[in-house]
Amino acid sequence: MHVVRREPPHCFPIHPLLFVRAPAVEPLFVNGRHNLHWVHLDHATGRTRRIPQLAGDFSALLGERLDLGPRLPRHNLLIGPNADFVGRDDDLRLLHEWLTGSATSTVALTGLGGRGKTQLAVEYAWQHADAYPGGVFWLHGETRERLEAEYANLSEYFGIPADLPLQERLAMVLGALGQAAQETLLVLDNVTSAADVVLPVSPCVRALLTTRRRRLALERCREYDVGPLAEDSAVTLLCSRLSSPASADRGAARKLAGSLGYLPL
Repeated sequence: MHVVRREPPHCFPIHPLLFVRAPAVEPLFVNGRHNLHWVHLDHATGRTRRIPQLAGDFSALLGERLDLGPRLPRHNLLIGPNADFVGRDDDLRLLHEWLTGSATSTVALTGLGGRGKTQLAVEYAWQHADAYPGGVFWLHGETRERLEAEYANLSEYFGIPADLPLQERLAMVLGALGQAAQETLLVLDNVTSAADVVLPVSPCVRALLTTRRRRLALERCREYDVGPLAEDSAVTLLCSRLSSPASADRGAARKLAGSLGYLPL
C-alpha cells in the first residue's frame, strides 16, 4: 500500500491490484461520464498502468457507492442547452413520438436556413438524453468524409484505441453501434446528400438529421418540416435578447418579429 500513497489524492482501492484515481484538478464528470482512471498496480516494480477498457457499468456502480451524484448518458454534446430556447413544445413531443416509435428509426428536420433546425435538435438531445442510455452523439454530416471522421472520433466512448488508422476506428465504431444493446441517439447535423449519410444498422440506434434538402430518400426516415416560431414565442425570444426584457415594448417587438417572418433569429 505504500506505493498507493505516492499517488495523487482521490485514490480508491478496489482490489489488491486495482484502484481508481480521480484527478484532483479535474472535474469528476466529463461529457456526462465519471472522470475516473482505472489503474493496474504492479507491486514488483511499483509502477501503474491505466486500463481504459474496463466496463462503464463498473464505473457507474462505483459512482453510486461514492455518491458522486447523477450520471448522464455518455455524450459528446459540445453545445449546451440554450437558455433562450422558447416554444417548439409540440415539435419536441412529436419528434420524441416518432423517434421512440417502432415504425421510424430516422427523422430528418428539413427547412430553409435560419428556421432553427440545429437548435431544435440540440434541445431535443438535452431534453430526452435519459431516453438514450446507450449514448447521445453529435456528428457533422456535411460530407461523407467529415461524417466518417466524426464516427472514428467516437472511438474513446467504445474503448477503441485512438492511435488506430481512421478506417479501422470507423469500422469498429460502426460495429459497436450496430451491436448496441441500449437505445442510442445519433444527431447528424447539416446533411447535404443522402449519398453521404452513413448509419449503423441496429434496432436500438435512432438518428435525428438536420438538412435543408427535402426527400432524402433514406430508408425508414420521416421528414419534419421545421416552420417559423409561433408569434408569441418569436416575440418572447426577441424580448429576451434585450438588456431589460421586462421593460421591452412587446408591441414593437411583435411588429419586428412579423417583419422577420417569426424566425428564431
